[in-house]
This record gives sequence, C-alpha cells and structure tokens, in this order.
Amino acid sequence: EWLFPKRDMLAGYQLVKKERYPFGGVEIALEMLGDVIRSATVRGDFFSTAPIEELEALFCGKTLADLPALLAKKDVSRHIHGMSASQLCELLQKQ
Repeated sequence: EWLFPKRDMLAGYQLVKKERYPFGGVEIALEMLGDVIRSATVRGDFFSTAPIEELEALFCGKTLADLPALLAKKDVSRHIHGMSASQLCELLQKQ
C-alpha cells in the first residue's frame, strides 16, 4: 500500500475521441475513473446555438454505455450544429 496509497490513481485515465465531419471537426476528451466519466471537454471548429457546457455536464457521472439512451433524448445539433445523437454515440464508441 505504500507504493500506491490511493487506488483511484490506478483507475484514472483519459480518453480522446476525434473525428472530422462535413460541418467541422469534433474532439471529445473524457477524464475517466474506472468506467465512469469524471469530466468531459468538447472542442472543435463547429457552430453551436446552445452552450457546449450543457453537453459536457450531461456526460459527467455516467458510463459510456449510459450515453446512447441519454443522448437520444437530447437535441445534440443545438450544441454541435450538423451532428446527430447517433453520430455522437458512434464517435464516443470509436476505438
């Protein structure tokens, strides 16, 4: 235990998913703890009519498996103009 005093340090990692679309590039950085998303940052050269922070907040505390059901209820194109919920799910599931 003196080598690794906190197990959280071992379970934490970052995922970065990015893709280029006709409407612009989208990059999502996820700070993970095990399979739970601790924080999310969405960046890119796309247009938005709603605050991207709302979309980022939706990810926090969820797993990647939870997101398709949540995003199906959300109008993703308000946050990333031109992107559908299914496109965003595909990006998040991309290896």
